[in-house]
Amino acid sequence: MSKSNWIPTDKVIDPDLLRCISNFTSEIKSLTILKENNNIDQSKSLALRDIRRNKSLVFKKADKGSATVIMDKKYYFDEGYRQLNNNHHYRKIKTPLFPQTSVKVSEILNRLRNSGVITGKQLQFLLPPINPRPWRFYMFPKIHKAFNSWTFPDKMPHGRPIVSDCKADPKMLQVSSTVFLKHLQ
Repeated sequence: MSKSNWIPTDKVIDPDLLRCISNFTSEIKSLTILKENNNIDQSKSLALRDIRRNKSLVFKKADKGSATVIMDKKYYFDEGYRQLNNNHHYRKIKTPLFPQTSVKVSEILNRLRNSGVITGKQLQFLLPPINPRPWRFYMFPKIHKAFNSWTFPDKMPHGRPIVSDCKADPKMLQVSSTVFLKHLQ
């Protein structure tokens, strides 16, 4: 999908807003960019580099808050397998569904375009990739829960399961699923 190059004429923009934008642009251009200072010493920087290179660790964003959690990969995988082996929430399938799903979604989108429900630009934006990839499962650790309730107490909390879709924009998934459901009824 190509980026729009439309620019509104100055006639439709309020003159006060144009002055404000001009003043703001001038102020921004006059600012001096300060050199970024490192807030940790070299030994801590080297230690962080070594931790990042450690293949037995997993780094994930916490489920709540803005913390980064460093976990033992074994416990992280064990929690993932614990969840994926729960037959109430997941079931194993013999073959991946994403190739057939991609074809079905494309067919529905083309019908929506042909019936005038969506535009050609919307169609191009919503179409799945030509070579879809499998969905990816990962987890955000729920470190806000009490330690004694963790899957592996004091080692690995329950994980918030995430299944990433094929290069899809999450906002558009909500919109497109609503359109699909109405269209399928």
